[in-house]
Amino acid sequence: MIGFEEALAATLAAIEPLQGEEMAPIAGLTGRVVAMDLLAPEDSPAIDISLKDGFAVQSADVVGAAPDRPVRLRLVGQVAAGGVFTGEVSPGETVRILSGAPLPAGADAILAEEFADCEGELVIARADAAPGRNILPRAADLARGQLLIPAGAVLRPAQVGLLAAAGYREAPVRRRPRVGLLATGDELIAPGDEPVAAAVREDSRQPGQAVSGSSQVFPSNVATMAAWCTHYGLATSEAVIGDDAAVLRATLLRMLEANDVVLTSGGAWTSERDLVASILDELGWRKIYHRVRMGPGKGVGFGLWHGKPVFILPGGPASNQMAFLQLALPGLHRLMGHPHPGLPVRSARLAAPARGQGDWTEFVEGRFSWDGPVLCITPGKGRSRLRSMAACEGYIKVPEGVETLAAGTVVPVQVLPDVPALHGEPAHPEPNAAGPDSRHPERRAEGPDSRHPERRAEGPDSRHPERRAEGPESRHPERRAEGPESRHPERRAEGPESKEPGATEPAHPSAASALRAASAQDAPTTLRFAQDASTAPLPLIVSFVAWSGTGKTTFLERLLPELKALGLKVGVLKHHAHATTFDVPGKDTYRMAAAGADVVAGVGAAQTAVFIPGDASGDIEGVIRHYLGDMDLVITEGYKRGRYPKIEVYRAEWAAADGRDTGLLCRPDELLALVSDVTFPLPAAVPQFGLEESRAVAQFLAGLSAARP
Repeated sequence: MIGFEEALAATLAAIEPLQGEEMAPIAGLTGRVVAMDLLAPEDSPAIDISLKDGFAVQSADVVGAAPDRPVRLRLVGQVAAGGVFTGEVSPGETVRILSGAPLPAGADAILAEEFADCEGELVIARADAAPGRNILPRAADLARGQLLIPAGAVLRPAQVGLLAAAGYREAPVRRRPRVGLLATGDELIAPGDEPVAAAVREDSRQPGQAVSGSSQVFPSNVATMAAWCTHYGLATSEAVIGDDAAVLRATLLRMLEANDVVLTSGGAWTSERDLVASILDELGWRKIYHRVRMGPGKGVGFGLWHGKPVFILPGGPASNQMAFLQLALPGLHRLMGHPHPGLPVRSARLAAPARGQGDWTEFVEGRFSWDGPVLCITPGKGRSRLRSMAACEGYIKVPEGVETLAAGTVVPVQVLPDVPALHGEPAHPEPNAAGPDSRHPERRAEGPDSRHPERRAEGPDSRHPERRAEGPESRHPERRAEGPESRHPERRAEGPESKEPGATEPAHPSAASALRAASAQDAPTTLRFAQDASTAPLPLIVSFVAWSGTGKTTFLERLLPELKALGLKVGVLKHHAHATTFDVPGKDTYRMAAAGADVVAGVGAAQTAVFIPGDASGDIEGVIRHYLGDMDLVITEGYKRGRYPKIEVYRAEWAAADGRDTGLLCRPDELLALVSDVTFPLPAAVPQFGLEESRAVAQFLAGLSAARP
């Protein structure tokens, strides 16, 4: 009997990816393994195209255009996606253009329609448009000959879309293995067969129910293994036979010849009725191991017959499934050419102790839940049969030599497919359920200026004149050298769990109550970050949101220098809504990541970048803890519907130019503050700043950061 880790390594070392390839249509590519490097056959887009509905212009014509300084242009035509404007845009002229349409000759910018009015044959431009504005240049998405997908990659839906955009109708993929499933045992009957002794009326028996008065059972193991194979797109053939050596030998030989891999269920132990191993010996297989120090599933065996993998799996349902998932499934993945064999793994905190056996590797079933933003798993109570197997969502591995993993430990967990808890948003208490005014009822009627009337004329700096030159560290000089952890030395080893039960959080819109509700806005994905940061305190996180085109990024460009002048360490987390990479296809860093590197770093004299393949959009908290955890403030940009405290940037001039009264993007109870060129009837507890008051906003955020525990 060998150890589990040794058995897994031996399995993967003995199996080579299946040779051969086939062409698969674009609609059937998801989950397939690419057989060769796939290159872009043509540029995409093939020409410069418009990114917006608007007007194709010569940028020189609209330099300095503004609502109070409009520029008049002559409308000479129009073009939509799929069409062509055969003329040329001359100085003083414009062409009406729709998103996706080719850029007319002579034009070098697109003026978005919200900044222009059409009056017959005249277009009134009320904003400028720099060269290249709102234009997607030729080959911006794909350049001819560029590597799209490397050989060996498992295709995801977004990558299939990329291939479709490049013009692929089909692609070469590795041939999928044919899987033979063989269940043995006189106790098995195929569904629909008549049991030897039936004490239950046929019309009253539930599907899958064992027959009362009979020792016979339906072969659930074969159905389960076939379902797993279907999940991974593998075709199967199944057989159920009794404990007859001659029949078993003939059936096993037929399945070995007809399939690329064979899995047997039952007959795996050492009794006189356990025939599979001895028959395989007769057939000349090369046994690599039989019986493994793991539980459930220690009766598992593995070997090769003429190079074809053969797995002997136990007959008990729990043992069968565990042996399949832990050893046979990684072997199937290896045969498929899958770069990451086995179940996906992510980190979770144990909600209760997970107990092992000490002398073997124990796999413990569990179910996921959320404790605020923290993913937890609760171990099951002992060995399971069919009902608890069906309810299982993940497996905790208790290594050999370990008897107990303590509650509260963050452990890697194997995640089963389609776990409901991982597809929904974590449950959080509503922040500020009583409403923002409940914190300061006296402010409801007075308005924000009534709190500090002297500020009306003095300006924002009058609130803290000493900060103008000193910055926030003058309030806490001891922080300058000691670093952020000096504020809370007890957190270095203990983390937030060390707080006394019942400890209260500060009642502040940006402090723990809001952050607790905000720290995991999206469903998590398989890309997770280091466990050693999982209990670190989060910095202050604030989302800046706005309607598109209102100048949010411009405001942030003014705000960041003010924050830095106050001595704050500031991180920015930008939401990237598109299913494309930040890295540039064709660059060495992109190619290395596409080839399978877990992390690729680019280091240069001007900038250092780290690229990690995978989708982390559901683990924003993990990204912040891992890369931005030592910041005083993290600004998130683009998470309009996230649950972090929000500061909205609103420009009435933009709303007027758009011709619609759009109102605010956020509800009043979602707002931490408002930055706008007009005043809104908001609760007094929501401060309102002008668009030019970037310094006042910086001081406001510095105060919130300093007030954090």
